[in-house]
Amino acid sequence: MRSALLTLFRRLFRPSAGIRYRIGGVDYVQRPVVLLQIEQLSEFLSTIQLPPGLNVAGIVQQLGGRISGALAIVLTPLGTEIDQKDRAAIAAQLRNHVDIETAVKVVEDFLSCNPVGSVFDKLTGAIGTCSTLLTGNGSPNSSASSLPET
Repeated sequence: MRSALLTLFRRLFRPSAGIRYRIGGVDYVQRPVVLLQIEQLSEFLSTIQLPPGLNVAGIVQQLGGRISGALAIVLTPLGTEIDQKDRAAIAAQLRNHVDIETAVKVVEDFLSCNPVGSVFDKLTGAIGTCSTLLTGNGSPNSSASSLPET
C-alpha cells in the first residue's frame, strides 16, 4: 500500500521527472515510453509468448532470464538520452543488481505509467472507424452515393 501511494505521489507531482530507481549505485528513471522504446519492446517481445491475463509476477516469470533486457529498454540512466543508451551494458549491470522485488516494482510502474491496453483499444477503435469510412460500409454519408444523378 505504501509503495502504491508513493508511486501515485510521484506521478501526480513530478510526472516529467519520471519514476526514479537506485540500482547498483546508478540512478535510473522510467518515463512513459516513446516511439523508439515501443519499437525496441516490439522487437524484444516478438519471440516471447505472453499469455493474456498475466499479472505482474507472471510477466516477470515469463520473461525469466530476459527480464534484464526488457528493463534496459524501459529504464534510462539519469542524465542519458534514450537514443544514447548502451542497452547491452545496462542489461548486464541490471542483471547483476536487480532483485525480484525491484523487477516486479519496475513492471508495475511500467504498466501504471503506460496504459498499454487503453491505447491499443483506442487504436483498434480508430482503425475500425477508418476502415468503415474507407469502404463506405456504415458511413454516415453512404446514402448520398445512392442519390440519382441530376
